[in-house]
Amino acid sequence: ILIITLLLAIAIPTFLSRPKVATEPGRVLVWTFENLTGDQEFEPLGRMAVDWVNRGLTRSGLVEVVSTVSSLASFRALQPELQAVSPVSRIRLLADESRAGTIISGAYYLDKQELRFHAQITDVKSTQVRDAFEVAAAPDDPLPALESLQQKLVGRIAADADMRLTDLADAMTETPTYGAYREFVEGLDAFSRRQFPMAVMLFKKSAELDSTFLLPLSYAIEALLILQQYHEAEQLVSQLSEHREELSTFERFNIDRHRATLQGNHLAAWRAAVKMTDVAPRDGLVRYMAGVHATYAKKLNEAKAAFDHVDPERGWMRGWYPYWIFVTAVHHLLGEYELELTKIRKGVKQYPNNRTLLDLEGRALAALGMVKELNEVIEQSRMLRPDRLGGILGRMGQELRLHGYEEAALNILTRALNWYHERPDSEKQAESYKEGLALIFIYLHKWQEARAIYEELVQRSPDEIEYLGRLGALAAKTGDRLKAEALMTRLQQLDKPFMFGLHTFWLACIASELGEPERAVAFLKTAFEQGYKYGMRLHYEVHLQPLQNYKPFKMLIR
Repeated sequence: ILIITLLLAIAIPTFLSRPKVATEPGRVLVWTFENLTGDQEFEPLGRMAVDWVNRGLTRSGLVEVVSTVSSLASFRALQPELQAVSPVSRIRLLADESRAGTIISGAYYLDKQELRFHAQITDVKSTQVRDAFEVAAAPDDPLPALESLQQKLVGRIAADADMRLTDLADAMTETPTYGAYREFVEGLDAFSRRQFPMAVMLFKKSAELDSTFLLPLSYAIEALLILQQYHEAEQLVSQLSEHREELSTFERFNIDRHRATLQGNHLAAWRAAVKMTDVAPRDGLVRYMAGVHATYAKKLNEAKAAFDHVDPERGWMRGWYPYWIFVTAVHHLLGEYELELTKIRKGVKQYPNNRTLLDLEGRALAALGMVKELNEVIEQSRMLRPDRLGGILGRMGQELRLHGYEEAALNILTRALNWYHERPDSEKQAESYKEGLALIFIYLHKWQEARAIYEELVQRSPDEIEYLGRLGALAAKTGDRLKAEALMTRLQQLDKPFMFGLHTFWLACIASELGEPERAVAFLKTAFEQGYKYGMRLHYEVHLQPLQNYKPFKMLIR
């Protein structure tokens, strides 16, 4: 009775206002099915239904489908609001969230000895239910019902798209085991929550339960790359590549992107991501990934165009604040500081208590010389995380100096130094404290004091590339060529996987401080070839400042 009532309510057009944004007739949202069984044991089935139907629709190639991860993220974000409105108003909210012109929704419930699924296809524009289906299966083996539901829904969508293509509903891949599929969907849910270690565990468990089920491996690689667990990601890429012919077109492009990322080939990764956007042109997450790879590959205009097609308040991107980190970095690197400030203030409005984004607002203000407003942002940051004030003071002081505001820079950097000196003794032995203080000394051009700290840090962590490189640059800065050259040799002898050119980047910094610009630029070129990412560090790194007026350097990084 509840299902019938819901169907009738959605079918009444007079109560449904138009979506706030334009919808796409060929875009489909599959919404989480409602659990009406009264048993929490069946709760994952609602998410499983979303993904299983999504897979069928995606493989058919007939429509654009809102990804499962985006759908799950939207479900959590909208759930309180959806519960507070009538069923008919839910369609408006879902259309506004997803821009979908067609919404598939439903519920499942127990009927005697059967688990029954009821699904409906609603056309947003006409507000009418175009079709409805019901399937059943045994409660202890519900996957056959999901497959039957998938075939019926894909068949109907295919019929709407082209009556000649209805047989595509039967062209699905083999069904994974129920246990494997359940773990996969739970992994998707963890992934959408940004619980990446949990997601990796669940995806790997899914693949172990059914070795023919390949999709979990692709998602596991994505999570491992985010976690910078490159060895394990590489193993999974090799494993998945052995089954390349079994992957969808989108998944093949994705594995190409993963492989290029692990090789440090940012241009190839960007090209693969662009191909993914061709397959899923309105998928915000895919557009975001294309923008990130474009940034790393020094394709800044292409990155800006990709980010402009992302709505950071919808789908999977909702709650993903790093979007604003990349968007503002692109504008800063292009010298578009006013636009950067406009964008980051939108980010701060979306995440008012995020200290990282306040830091980025401060960076834009510093670049524009808006010292009064910058001090206000610094105060907001201090109230959020008083234990991190020294770091933001240092970064803002350095940014002011880079843009020619020397007096304001010195005032803020002096505040930073005083903050570090006033910290309790219990903090002063931590590596993070020592490194933070050393950076303030560097920003204040107190080279000997900074060098002394890095000598100690290298003693503590003799294989840390950042420490070795920084010490080498400081040795060069203080006139100790012998020490600088020795550390260059040490960096060149490093033989570790997945360094992505970091050691060579530091060779460039040391050569820069030794007054060898031609050698420094050659090292930088090699670092990029090895996978060093183009980004903000090339803008603010102190030890590259001697190259700022060297034409080959300017041509390389701009």
